[in-house]
Amino acid sequence: MCAAIVVAQAAPAIACSVVSSELGPSVRFQGRIVSRDDVTGTYRLAIAKAGPSGRSAINQSGRFSASRQIEAFVGSTTIGIERGAEYSARLTVEVGDQTYTCESNAGAKP
Repeated sequence: MCAAIVVAQAAPAIACSVVSSELGPSVRFQGRIVSRDDVTGTYRLAIAKAGPSGRSAINQSGRFSASRQIEAFVGSTTIGIERGAEYSARLTVEVGDQTYTCESNAGAKP
C-alpha cells in the first residue's frame, strides 16, 4: 500500500511589486504591497535610469502600514525616459525579521 503525503504551503506573508505607468515621455513608479495580515514595516524603492542624457538614481524609503488583503502603495516617482534610455526598479520590504524583494523588468524606450 502506498500513501501520498501532501504538504500544504502557505501563501507568502507579503506580496510586492513595482507598478510602472507610461505617461508620454515619462514613467511613473510606485511600490505595491499586499499582506496576508495587518502589518507595519519599512520599504525602500530604488529606481535607476541610464541613457543618452546620463544616469540617475532615485531612492525613497519609509515606514508603511498595510491592512489584510488590501493594496498599500508606497513611494512614488516619475522620471523622464528619453529614446534609447533603460531603467530598472526594485522594492525591498521589511516586516519583522523578514525581507521581501521584488524587481520590475528592466524597461527601455525604443
